Amino acid sequence: GIQDSWSDVQKVLYLHDYLAEYCSYDLTLENMDAYTAVVTGSTICQGYAMAMCVLCRQLGIPCYTMTSDELNHMWNVVQIDGKWYQLDVTFDDSAPDMLGHATHDYVLQSDAAMYADEHHHADDWNYFSEGKEIVCDSDLYADAFWVGAGDTLEWLDDGSYVYAVSVDPDTVRYGSDVKATICRRMPDGTVRELKTVQDTWESTTGYVYPYSYVSTQVYNDLIYYHTPDSIYAMPLNGGDTELVYSLSSEEKAKGSIFGMVIDDNGLLTYQVMPTAYYMDDTYQMDMYFGTLQLPEQTDPVTETTTTTAVTTTTTTIPTTTTAKPTTTTLPTTTAAKPTTTTLPTTTAAKPTTTTLPTTTAAKPTTTTVSTTTTAIPTTTTALLTTTATETTVTTTEAVPLAVTRPGDVNLDGEVDVIDVVLLARYVAEDPDAVIDGQGKVNADLNGSGSPDMDDAGMILRIIAKL
Repeated sequence: GIQDSWSDVQKVLYLHDYLAEYCSYDLTLENMDAYTAVVTGSTICQGYAMAMCVLCRQLGIPCYTMTSDELNHMWNVVQIDGKWYQLDVTFDDSAPDMLGHATHDYVLQSDAAMYADEHHHADDWNYFSEGKEIVCDSDLYADAFWVGAGDTLEWLDDGSYVYAVSVDPDTVRYGSDVKATICRRMPDGTVRELKTVQDTWESTTGYVYPYSYVSTQVYNDLIYYHTPDSIYAMPLNGGDTELVYSLSSEEKAKGSIFGMVIDDNGLLTYQVMPTAYYMDDTYQMDMYFGTLQLPEQTDPVTETTTTTAVTTTTTTIPTTTTAKPTTTTLPTTTAAKPTTTTLPTTTAAKPTTTTLPTTTAAKPTTTTVSTTTTAIPTTTTALLTTTATETTVTTTEAVPLAVTRPGDVNLDGEVDVIDVVLLARYVAEDPDAVIDGQGKVNADLNGSGSPDMDDAGMILRIIAKL
């Protein structure tokens, strides 16, 4: 996740790649806000832009949305070190959605660069900037190291990044020209070229693409990458490459590997597609996903007759998968621009320990009460006797509930989207959304005293590891 020590540039890069990796374009055009982007992972340009705006603001980075009626599109402007830059996650996301892929053509760009681009060339840019004048006149990052990276940046603990850069398709004349370079950008700014992968991706109809679809993932101190039909691993500093897995003949008949991701538990998912683009206006494609469980070891992954490096469990996801339209069609299918009322303008406060209820019970208090008892006289001459008795009354204050797990609203021991949905329904006064006392304490992350939608946003950050 994002580290406090990171610069604003690093944080914006991380959010850009996170949204591009997690979200896919919603062909139904029904999901169009930050909630659907972060929770469901399916949205349109409006949702991408709003999610980026909300997440940046929560990190203290000024960010607004901008639109064009002419383009029917929404994207962002962000401020870095006092300068404004344009940013468009939608057009940097792959279409159809490819695991582990994200281009970086529209990260921290100037007005001039975006105006010259076919997807952003319009004369009616409109900034939702609360009346502030926005001018993006800096080209500081025009030649940044991420320009040309075709997959998501892999962040290492030492501050370096691993990524793959494809050859410029405009320079390709023959199949042998198609290649990608796996790079590692070091903390001192130097870039090490670790390996050049020369291979071609072909559609099942025989078309050869002039672009290399190599993507990288880092797990257990190894860099994993794929070619059209195989997956390999190599050390973080390059060197000998080991074969991890090759597609079976049945899988090859379905197409080539166009992407892969590895989760925190070492489960590698690879994506096989017959073509890199949608072939018609139905925007449908048969996709196949397989999985490999990687070993928990730091030695190079190998396959021999005596050692099994990976266990292959192949699973076919539904054969017809709907993915987002290609970038050439996105602007024309995006819903109309939103109003600023749908964008949160405040950032939820970070919870502090001072707002959490304590677990120390108050000491019991003792009160002395005098009770007067009057005896009934037996005769009119009898003396009245008064007896004083002492009664001790003990009162104990209720012990406040303590947080058992921040964000665990439904008390199932996990913090996930189910907690966010339950909290959102509760705040909306859904009579069927019941949260008990402990759940309310776990939900109140901003310390306001009662669960609210700011808490829902903070739980989303926990889920996203921000």
